[in-house]
Amino acid sequence: MADKGSLEDFKKKYEELRVKYDLPSFKELNESFEIECVVEEESDLILRRIRHQIMDRVAVNFRLMEIFLNPSNAPMFFFNIVKSFNSQDKSLIQEVYNKYVEIELDVFQIENKYAEKFEAEFIKKVYKENEKLKNKLESLFEKIRKNYTSLDKKQDKSYFG
Repeated sequence: MADKGSLEDFKKKYEELRVKYDLPSFKELNESFEIECVVEEESDLILRRIRHQIMDRVAVNFRLMEIFLNPSNAPMFFFNIVKSFNSQDKSLIQEVYNKYVEIELDVFQIENKYAEKFEAEFIKKVYKENEKLKNKLESLFEKIRKNYTSLDKKQDKSYFG
């Protein structure tokens, strides 16, 4: 973890960029994407580093949606989860997955040629999209937990071996 002084310095630099580009607050981004990790990596390209951190967090959910859509190489417990999905769940997963695909495609373009303005626009867009996806993902994860717990109870009653 970075020392308190460097975090405060980073927050000041970010605040200047936040005002310049109308970005979300440091607190909002940090709570969603843990951007304080970027403090430890010195760079003049603060927004690029923040984008990289955001994409690390987005990639986790993106890969999870891929596993739900195509569990062929997934760990065993995913098969039971996927079997419990109804058509609404599958539709929601596809919708979320498509949003993550759009984000990934945007990154390809931004990564090719650096421009602070494009980094800022991307951060704003992903933050807004992430806020919309949070509720959808939360409801999906609650259902997965519920289905998996009930499946686990059913399996306790069955004979194994």
